[in-house]
Amino acid sequence: DLSPRREGTFLPLNCSAISPTLMESELFGHEKGAFTGAIERHLGCFEDLSRLYMAFDPLINPAALATVKHTTNRLEALWSTAQGQRRVNVDPGYLDLAKVVLASTKDHSHRLYIGDGIFAEVTLRYRQHAFQPWEWTYPDYRVPATLAFFQQLRELYKAQLRRSIPSSATVSAEGRKALPSGRGF
Repeated sequence: DLSPRREGTFLPLNCSAISPTLMESELFGHEKGAFTGAIERHLGCFEDLSRLYMAFDPLINPAALATVKHTTNRLEALWSTAQGQRRVNVDPGYLDLAKVVLASTKDHSHRLYIGDGIFAEVTLRYRQHAFQPWEWTYPDYRVPATLAFFQQLRELYKAQLRRSIPSSATVSAEGRKALPSGRGF
């Protein structure tokens, strides 16, 4: 409720429907002459977008979060303007049945170091049948539409777990370590 964008449009985007070669142009647009065939300026779908949450399939291993954050940092630099101004801020994380975790390069008292210059924070916790923010949770993650998105994502994750994980009685301790454990976004 504290976010200035709480009344704004919430746009879910199916990135798998966009060809990888068209991704940058479709998301961020391009200027006339930016590449062969760019005969006019094209506005990308992010032009007026202030916040977008995306989820990816298949499940990811939360241990890969630091590597994913470094990848998103490189994407932010790649997608910067010619003057070096950042056009997008990508905050990767993962969701499991109990929490939403975000990665950051900034240290604060509520963040844990996960390696290679990256910290993680539990941004939302699942309590009383819903995701709940903490006092440090960013305002955009407190918005009802955002909480509903993560609730819906949790339900998809829970269904995916039911389909893909055999009962623990039939899985060895080594096998349980190899099972997927989080949905990346």
